[in-house]
Amino acid sequence: MRLSLHSIPWLLIVALPLKNLLFLISNLPLAAWISVDVFYVFLIVIFQWLANVGSQLKPPPPILETITVSHFSEKVRWCLDWLDYAYTERQDVGILGIMLFGRSVPRFLVPRQKIIIGNSSEILRYLYGSLADDPKAKFLQPTTESLLLEKELDQYGASIQRFLYFYLLPYRSIMIRLWGAGQPQIPAFQRLLLHVLFPVLRGFLYKGLNITGKTASQAHDHIIDLLSRIEARLATSPSRFLLGASLTYVDIAFAALTAAISPTKLEAYGGRAILNQCFDQQEFPKALMDLLTELPLRFPKCFEHLQNMYSIRLQHQGEGSKMAWEAA
Repeated sequence: MRLSLHSIPWLLIVALPLKNLLFLISNLPLAAWISVDVFYVFLIVIFQWLANVGSQLKPPPPILETITVSHFSEKVRWCLDWLDYAYTERQDVGILGIMLFGRSVPRFLVPRQKIIIGNSSEILRYLYGSLADDPKAKFLQPTTESLLLEKELDQYGASIQRFLYFYLLPYRSIMIRLWGAGQPQIPAFQRLLLHVLFPVLRGFLYKGLNITGKTASQAHDHIIDLLSRIEARLATSPSRFLLGASLTYVDIAFAALTAAISPTKLEAYGGRAILNQCFDQQEFPKALMDLLTELPLRFPKCFEHLQNMYSIRLQHQGEGSKMAWEAA
């Protein structure tokens, strides 16, 4: 959600009701307003053409659209960084995109090929398909076992989302930071909208995700069930990874998703994507922290794996990343 040449046709369309209102309250003759309508349509067409020509002459690099704290965005970001993939990250205020435009994150855009992919698992399939001949992409190779486990992890991620929102949505100060209020790479108008529209955004999430005490309890049960199965898998694994002797995208997915329920801060979380401190688990409500604190005690191998994965991420991050920011 950036204001650019591509935004002008959209803004002109949004302004149509205002133009029609001016027509109704003015005394201009009908012929004059027909001329205005023709010119208005001409402006929409010409700006859309200019935007398309500009993209074709100098297409931008691939773009990863994210929000400040998103476990599914972290999953894709981490894989891109592990590939040493050159991309631009475009970070927006949390849930504004899905509320205003029906767009969820992460979204991956490849302007040169006019490709837009809007699901973390599908983004990874695209990356593997386009880079299958590159040895660096081997960790993305899907198998029957990895696809089944990834599907379970996606459901686990959705449960984490509902569980955390139940406990955190009542706390405005925490939520506006989690949604990017303090991140300078997010446009100022979005950060302003976050403060103004917060009650609406919160109500939208309560209704859209069906967040209640009952559904939060069910989500917690699902989290416990998944962690129990991963704990058993790690206990019998001959290596420190979930599938075989080497790291795969499933290890990254599990770590990226589980990081959201870690009771302690993970230094490498978000790579270079979070520029200002946006949350401190010690500020979370006690009821939530009590539940989070017991998880590493019940599932030590899961959280040891989480720490190991973020140690690996931190080491790779220190070697450099080809991620760049899109200007706010």
